[in-house]
Amino acid sequence: MNLDSTIQILIRGSKSIDLPVKANVILPQVQIENEGIDFGSIPVEGNPAQKEVTLINESNIQVDLELRLQYDTFLAKSLKLSSVCDSNLTLVEIKESKNLKTVCLRINPKCKANFLLEFIPETAEDYEFYLPLFIPNA
Repeated sequence: MNLDSTIQILIRGSKSIDLPVKANVILPQVQIENEGIDFGSIPVEGNPAQKEVTLINESNIQVDLELRLQYDTFLAKSLKLSSVCDSNLTLVEIKESKNLKTVCLRINPKCKANFLLEFIPETAEDYEFYLPLFIPNA
């Protein structure tokens, strides 16, 4: 999306100035290559099950992503990003607040990148959930 406009600046006691403003706005386009993540049968509070997740950044820019885990859900205790396996993906920081743990990632432009997702269930039951991965401020 292109922006091409002019801002008129009025200066007291002088004539106005027209300031041209131009920008090319690029919307981030990131996809998860995996159609689903099946951890299979795993023991309760045993060894964690790990699965590789592949992200695809189709944008011409770096994209920041957030894995948001709310503390009042089983995901905060059972799900974690165990490692970043790729030079195209950077673990920027981990932020913790009262109700939320946020893992901040950055993926390079026009590439695929992988990370390991780890799951340790607390109880013996079937689990189904969406991966809470967001593009901040989008």
